[in-house]
Amino acid sequence: MLAATGLDDWAREKALPSEEEIARVKHLIARVEDDLDQLTDTERHELEEAITLVRRSRRVVSLGMPHVRQPSPDLRLERPRPRKPRESCRHAAPSSTGTVTSSA
Repeated sequence: MLAATGLDDWAREKALPSEEEIARVKHLIARVEDDLDQLTDTERHELEEAITLVRRSRRVVSLGMPHVRQPSPDLRLERPRPRKPRESCRHAAPSSTGTVTSSA
């Protein structure tokens, strides 16, 4: 039980960002917000158009992880029975009519 508790603490420390990482992200957000506040109406409109264009293209083009489609469910009530394998004609010889017959 103590080992599991220690593992949980270790995992928690690795999973959570450090205080330094949190501070850097907060600083970056503040810088971006300040820059956005300084945009003119024209620049803000151009930025919104660019954002709309990127979002629209992301719906069509995926550059991230590949998507694997789930197989379509088989909604048939009856499943087809597997076919029996054909019997092989090991000693087949042509007959006088030109068709192949078994000589077994």
